[in-house]
Amino acid sequence: VNTDTASASIGDGALGAAANYSVFVKNDVTVTGADCPGNFAVGGNTAIPDNYTTASSTVINNITSGSTLNGSVTGEEAGIDFDEEFANLSAVSKDLAALEANGTVSNGSWGGQIKFSGTSDTLNVFNISVDDYNALTANGYGQLSFLFDVPEGSTVVVNIVGEGSVNLGVNAGAYYGSNALANDSAHNSNVLFNIPDASDVTIHDTMGTLLAPTSTVSTSAASSG
Repeated sequence: VNTDTASASIGDGALGAAANYSVFVKNDVTVTGADCPGNFAVGGNTAIPDNYTTASSTVINNITSGSTLNGSVTGEEAGIDFDEEFANLSAVSKDLAALEANGTVSNGSWGGQIKFSGTSDTLNVFNISVDDYNALTANGYGQLSFLFDVPEGSTVVVNIVGEGSVNLGVNAGAYYGSNALANDSAHNSNVLFNIPDASDVTIHDTMGTLLAPTSTVSTSAASSG
């Protein structure tokens, strides 16, 4: 693994304006579920429920229905060029996808658990195709859990490469070592999922950072990672 390349790809400033937001979307968003406890930025149209709340910083170009979100500003007012930002994010995604793997991906102690095993104290990279990933998740029969078996404090990059649909909707727990990953977990900052080519991605609870610059992303859970 070229740690210099990886550090440049995921280090301070690499994600541009997106690093300041829990939700950063180029096109349209329709919200049907929980509030966003983090910051929220959408480049297209936004449909949200009445009384929907976000944190203090909200960038929305056009609200088509629902709450007015007091204090929200447009991308232009916030100084965000969404086309430029997503061109950068796509380049970062491609750089990450080109990293050499130094960890392994397999089913864990039961069919619904996917285990990411790495030994690097600094950076653990896991590369898997969309087809192979989906084959592993099929063993859970609707249950999905992640275990990141890596040294404490190390960074995890999971590249899921190829076209198709990807389900990251963990419903049976996600763990970084013995630490549960949830909306308020400090270890969320250690995990990045990079999905450069998939058409659509499903997520549930917040679990690390998701970089999917070309995908339609669906979730009903709160997002703060």
